[in-house]
Formats: sequence, structure tokens, C-alpha cells
Amino acid sequence: MKSKVQGEGDYESARRFNAKETQFVASGAVEGKKRRNLQPQTRAEADAVEKGKAHARLPAHEAKDAVIMKVRVSLRNNKHRG
Repeated sequence: MKSKVQGEGDYESARRFNAKETQFVASGAVEGKKRRNLQPQTRAEADAVEKGKAHARLPAHEAKDAVIMKVRVSLRNNKHRG
């Protein structure tokens, strides 16, 4: 039997997805905010976190990202014109 179309999916696929998602969440594999709020357990971990954050904030990275975005916007605008 062919399923009724629901947007880009069908009702049976949606039911299977919802059931598997509910099972996954109930399994405890996801701890929600707890996982995001974990604190470093050692001084070495804390140093590594700080080093990573400092590296991510380097002005050179921000300048590089700005150039990349400028090029992408320019390419997108040119694509829509032609």
C-alpha cells in the first residue's frame, strides 16, 4: 500500500523516525544541557580549553572569515545576475 504524502515524507516514515528518536533519547545517550556544561576535570584540560578558545578568537581568523564571506556573497550575487 502506498503511503500518503506528507510534505517531503510520509506518515509511516514520520512514525518510524519519531519512535526511534524517542527510544534514543530515553536511552540516556543524550544528557542535554549537562553535556554542554561539563567542566574540565584537570588543569591540563582547563588549559587546553582556554588555548582553544583563544585560538578561535584570533583576529587573523576573523579577518580570514570576513574575506571568505565577502567572496561568497559576491559569487552568489553574480550568479543571480546572470
